Amino acid sequence: MYSRIIKSTAIFLGVLLFYFAWTSAAHADVTITYVNLGAGGTALLRVPSPPGGGPRDHIGIFVMHPSSSFINSPICTELANRGYRTLCADNPFSFNANGYKGYEDHSAIIARGINCLKGQNPPGQTSSPCSSITGITRIIIIGHSMAGPMMSFYQNIAENGAAACKKPERLIPCEDTNLSNLPAADGVVLLDSHLGDAVATMTYTDPAVIREQQPDLRDSRVDCLIRQMAII
Repeated sequence: MYSRIIKSTAIFLGVLLFYFAWTSAAHADVTITYVNLGAGGTALLRVPSPPGGGPRDHIGIFVMHPSSSFINSPICTELANRGYRTLCADNPFSFNANGYKGYEDHSAIIARGINCLKGQNPPGQTSSPCSSITGITRIIIIGHSMAGPMMSFYQNIAENGAAACKKPERLIPCEDTNLSNLPAADGVVLLDSHLGDAVATMTYTDPAVIREQQPDLRDSRVDCLIRQMAII
């Protein structure tokens, strides 16, 4: 009995210590600055205070999604709270999932975001919050959900050139208008990533729906839900 009490107390104290370590790390002072990346891209730069004062300050993180607004993504806010400098961006296709033909349409904004973290002003801008960024030696791009294949596409082209997405086995070769001289990231993080738009679209399609206007009118022969319940 006493061993169980001691064990439970130890677990409780461990959880308590972890909680205090987590909360203390998650409440850093962060300065937030609006950044116009140009070409329809907008972003928020989050810089923990004091700049240059932490062991993670040399790491810059860029986050964007192909069609959802990620300018206030918890990825950026929480990583900034923990000492990383982050740049979360929206693009011309935020809230417009059907507006882009392929991930090549996003590459220019991603490149501008990476260059911003390197301290470079966006093209055509003589002054920008980007020019005040110094000391970042490593840049990580993060892709969540559908941004996973987008960031993978970008890094592949940045490392291997546009020829990587124009190979003859590709059903739809990319357009290489915006795919030259892309700055590569030092690392790529994929969170709950899709395999791509085509696979995602296929998985979103329900073969049991007979008429789109009446989704409750279903073909039981190919209704996965009914078949799963039958198996259970």
